Amino acid sequence: MLKKYFFHLAIIVIFNTSFNIIDEKENRYNLLNKAIVAKNYAMASKRFNEYYNLYGVENRILVLHKTWLKQVLKTYLDSSLIKNRQLKWKNPPNEKNCFEGKLDTTEYLMFEKSLNLARLLAGVAPINDVDADYSKQCQKAAYCMHLNKDISHQIPKTWKCYSASAALAAQNSNLTFGYQSQKAILGLLKDEEDYNKHAGHRRWLLNPSLTFPGYGSTESTVVIWVIGEHANFRKSYQDLNYFNAHFVTWPAMGYHPYLFATNRFSISLADAFFEKASVKVAVNGASIPIKQYKVNTGYGSNTLVFDILNPVKINVTYVISVGNVKSADGKIKAINYSTTFID
Repeated sequence: MLKKYFFHLAIIVIFNTSFNIIDEKENRYNLLNKAIVAKNYAMASKRFNEYYNLYGVENRILVLHKTWLKQVLKTYLDSSLIKNRQLKWKNPPNEKNCFEGKLDTTEYLMFEKSLNLARLLAGVAPINDVDADYSKQCQKAAYCMHLNKDISHQIPKTWKCYSASAALAAQNSNLTFGYQSQKAILGLLKDEEDYNKHAGHRRWLLNPSLTFPGYGSTESTVVIWVIGEHANFRKSYQDLNYFNAHFVTWPAMGYHPYLFATNRFSISLADAFFEKASVKVAVNGASIPIKQYKVNTGYGSNTLVFDILNPVKINVTYVISVGNVKSADGKIKAINYSTTFID
């Protein structure tokens, strides 16, 4: 009789637990749907990341994802990400007196929109604002590099229009040469150069703690201040524990706009140990060739980087399976998700 009682009790516990799990999943789905209807882009972005982390990529979530993507692209996609244009100046630069120039306010607004678009796609919070002081120093660095037709994190004092402010900005920033305006963000997110197998530029731009970056630009150079306590203001408030348990990917989980396509994939998990991780990528159930790179820390969140060796294609779903990842709490976990590039 006692055995039968415990047997029935066990069934009730399992039954109730199963329903709690189902209820929790449905609740997350409903909250995600509400965020999309309310056009709360940041909340929906976080809820997509949370859902994909917990339950993987499901068809009904992909339906919501496509709806949300249309909203976000309509709101945040600036034409300067796609086509070249003339920079707008409030005060143009002057080489004679080494005046770096002052960008029009719209340039900062377009930069903020473009960066926040990428961050929303990845499931991290938008930046709060572009820092004015950092931006002034970034502008000095961008103009110095523009004049010297080169970029460096350590600007030589012999360079034309060198200044201590320009040198400081260069040490703390993502740098690009040959890109104009917001197109630099596309290049930094792509991050496919042979010398940058750790995808460091991307990691700084998508760093969950990034809050107040600086921005400077010329027709040929872009400088984005991403390092330091003020730039990463959120970290001071210790509200980033979420990212110790929830990973961030690029390309993003679910659907990923082909405008941001790249063959270099990355998975970030704060304070995780990726050194013994193993990666497999499949398309239509068949494994495809990849190249996994040695883990390199010190660039935003700890990150695993690997290349798809054949060019990625539109409307193709890439299924990623990563084993033997040690998270911040010391537990070994697997990471499984998929991404599909869409137009």
